[in-house]
Amino acid sequence: VSNLFIVPAFIVICRQGLRFEAVTAVFTTLTSCMYHFLEPIGIPAFGMNAGKWHRLDNIGAITCFSNLFIYLADFGNDATEEWLKYAFLFTTIILQEKAPWNVTFTIVPVLSAMALPILRPLLARRWPGYHWRNFTIGVCLLAVSFVFFFIALNERHDYLRCTHALWHVAISASSFFLWQSVTRHHDKLHGL
Repeated sequence: VSNLFIVPAFIVICRQGLRFEAVTAVFTTLTSCMYHFLEPIGIPAFGMNAGKWHRLDNIGAITCFSNLFIYLADFGNDATEEWLKYAFLFTTIILQEKAPWNVTFTIVPVLSAMALPILRPLLARRWPGYHWRNFTIGVCLLAVSFVFFFIALNERHDYLRCTHALWHVAISASSFFLWQSVTRHHDKLHGL
């Protein structure tokens, strides 16, 4: 149920016309729901057990992060951003297929994507146009969500998955604000 908190961010993404990001968000939400639903009951769906759904959820979640960080880098060039999104998706699929439970293969693509909005302003010598209130709230919530995520990795201490649910809520709230941070998209969202 905690996956449904992403709906407001999904609406923001759709209203900005970010189709690839919207499809990725739907994919991730559906695969995450399937994984979390099937894990406790142990019944496969569409011939896939919870572990296979979890792998798809990992691919989707990492891709969602890549998409978000590419958005925040605000290259201002749709073709560049599109190529980067596909490159991250391709790399994520390969890494997750190789070793889906190797945390390094989750952290490396996320940190690589996270470097984009940090390095781009340094190289371009100018900050992207940000709606700073949304950016600040989003980054703070992102930090909180990462804390919940890392606590929830220890399933013995989170057997009811409450901390994992808090990760979903915090990352959804963060997404809502961060997807409204880039001025050129924010203005489009609000008809300016």
